[in-house]
Amino acid sequence: MTDPNGSIYPELISTGLLLPIPQGPYVANGVTMSSFLVHADHDKLQGHLDHYINDRDPDGEWEYKALIPNVLITYAHLMGDVFQEDGKKVGLMDENDLCFWVLCVAMRKTALGIRIPSHLTWFVPFIFVDNPFAVVAGREIYGFPKTVGRFLDADGVDIRRHQDHQIDVRNPTYRVDVLAFDKSQPDQLGTEQTLLSCEPLDEPSGHPGDTWTDPKQAVEGFVPHLTGHEQGMVHPSFLDEALDALLHLLKPDMNLLFLKQHRAAASIKRAGYQAIVEEPISLTGFHGMGLYTHKYRLTLNPLWHYPIAEMLGIQNENGVLTPSVGSWSIVDFSNADANVRWQWPPLPDGETPPEHRSGCMPLSGLFKK
Repeated sequence: MTDPNGSIYPELISTGLLLPIPQGPYVANGVTMSSFLVHADHDKLQGHLDHYINDRDPDGEWEYKALIPNVLITYAHLMGDVFQEDGKKVGLMDENDLCFWVLCVAMRKTALGIRIPSHLTWFVPFIFVDNPFAVVAGREIYGFPKTVGRFLDADGVDIRRHQDHQIDVRNPTYRVDVLAFDKSQPDQLGTEQTLLSCEPLDEPSGHPGDTWTDPKQAVEGFVPHLTGHEQGMVHPSFLDEALDALLHLLKPDMNLLFLKQHRAAASIKRAGYQAIVEEPISLTGFHGMGLYTHKYRLTLNPLWHYPIAEMLGIQNENGVLTPSVGSWSIVDFSNADANVRWQWPPLPDGETPPEHRSGCMPLSGLFKK
């Protein structure tokens, strides 16, 4: 039985303080983003997805499949509204973030016991942000795997010292530092070390490159970079259907996929709560997108306890990544209640979490038969 009002859950006891977790809904306008698509090992991506998501409920209703052998690496600056408990807006809060995205197909089990493609979703296994309140709120509410990073410009100056707290995404140069430790010196304090850096390899060409002010045109221009080198993962005869599916990403209700979990207080090496969460993101405004006309180099350093390239199978040479395409974009979006696909401990008496609007659409032709 599904309760549309969510009253199957106990009342949330507020601390009486606005922070660290402000009241939703969460609205961000003028989000600036710099994105690079890099090659990765499909088996590694699927293995990571299985470990964190599919293995939690192997016989359940949902299973997730990595669609393409790529990872999207993005820098973004978000400026969001802050609301208090009565819904009154009280101010703004911003963050810079670094995300790693894996495009997936959500497979849903039918009454016959077989799974068929349902919709696209983005699995986001790693997020680094420079606002500690964003870390707490994201992890506490949706299970966003956020941790703290410091964002610096080409001169090594903290981006938060800039007047607008962000970089120019049309010409991005930045690095992200994280707290790291030396494996060989366990008695030493951790220090800030560079996890990822982004820098141009040449000067911009004289022409501006492809730019779009319409979301459909943007995806039509960008989709060949997602479907042109999949080594058979997407069937050529279904390219039009794949395009239609990817067009849906820039319509309301794009989904993000996470494993939300909290440690058990009585047994801190175990989970006291786990949930597979799909969070619908509604695109409320599109202000432009364009491809970079010059080449960039990303360096993802293999820090001891941040082995991201190894875990996701990202192709690199001594940490240097070669993006197949890069782009900038400016959008608005909002998010509110998420869809819980599975949780432990389960709800009592056959109750199921309330179902919210999501990006479900048929994708039956995306995979080879």
